[in-house]
Amino acid sequence: MNLNPLGTDPLRRSLFRKTEKIVPPEVITSPQVVFPEIPVRLEVLTFYLGTEEFGIEVNRIKEIVRLVEITPVPKAPFFVEGIIDWRGEIVPVVSLKKMFRLGEEKYTLHTQIVITEIHKRSIGLITDATAEIITLGEEKMKPPVETIPLHNFLFAIAELEERLLLFLDLNKILSYEQTALLEMLTSPEEAIHPEGMEKKELTREEEKFRNILHQRALGLSKRKIIEEKEKKQVVLFSCSEEFFAVEINQVKEVVKPLKIVYLPSLIPYLAGIINLRGELVPVISLQELFGLIPITNGKMRIIITQVEKRGEHLVKIGLLVDKVYDVVSLPVDTFEPPLVTIEKDKIDYFSATAHWENKIFSLLNLENIVKSI
Repeated sequence: MNLNPLGTDPLRRSLFRKTEKIVPPEVITSPQVVFPEIPVRLEVLTFYLGTEEFGIEVNRIKEIVRLVEITPVPKAPFFVEGIIDWRGEIVPVVSLKKMFRLGEEKYTLHTQIVITEIHKRSIGLITDATAEIITLGEEKMKPPVETIPLHNFLFAIAELEERLLLFLDLNKILSYEQTALLEMLTSPEEAIHPEGMEKKELTREEEKFRNILHQRALGLSKRKIIEEKEKKQVVLFSCSEEFFAVEINQVKEVVKPLKIVYLPSLIPYLAGIINLRGELVPVISLQELFGLIPITNGKMRIIITQVEKRGEHLVKIGLLVDKVYDVVSLPVDTFEPPLVTIEKDKIDYFSATAHWENKIFSLLNLENIVKSI
């Protein structure tokens, strides 16, 4: 009778046996370093692990969700936090902070999980906070050199004004074999269910925190009615505690507030223009457009969108918003007509209303907003 928890499979034993002792103290080892050719232009999501800023390619992201209750799995590698039920699919969740030896995870209600695709499998990556969506040209990206920490896991180093962005190569984070074994190790049968976990006394705040994560997990686990249904992917954001969204294919990037130059205008909601890498982009204040009470929270962003104006040509417009939340995919038939409570002179600025988790948001009709300028 084999009592070894790693089983008899030699590949499984070689990859995960005595992981903590084999791994160098500063970082785990990537199986192979092959730097791919850097493309001309890429859209990148930036995020933080502690104080370090990283980036991954947007088209590798399936969804960004808030932290939910994670079910631990025994015998998994030290950097695997457990599994979550992502809309009917069991997804392993990886702590990049532990993998890269950047310290222990300190979860908050603002912690996010980025659902990505690695070797055709869904993998969740824990981040402290997602920052912005940016477009990188090849002139800003350089191949990582061996003297840079974590170079084995990087696609490129990007130079952004006064900071460097570590651009991760997801295929180097986990090899194909590791991803396949991770899927076996994190099966629902291997998981430690809540009733089987050791009970410990929780403070009132800890109990409240756990209950919130549990409720979020229940909402996230709801299966999509028909997986093959056409979906609409949107960027969700807020202005003065009201929730809005724009279609992802209209979003070019999300940037931190730049200097907005005011221009005399008859349009009160035109905040001014910004210089975006040499291109002048008008910025609309949605608070002014919709008559909302301004809120200053230190998390303001400008969403750079591109839409067609009067069927002539594509124009870029910046939307000044309080906070960008998530990129979500919803079935097309979940979108309903705009709320009847919207003022008549503003109704044309909306194309739909939808529910996501416990939020009701309005989908903006950017073409009509641009026509009004």
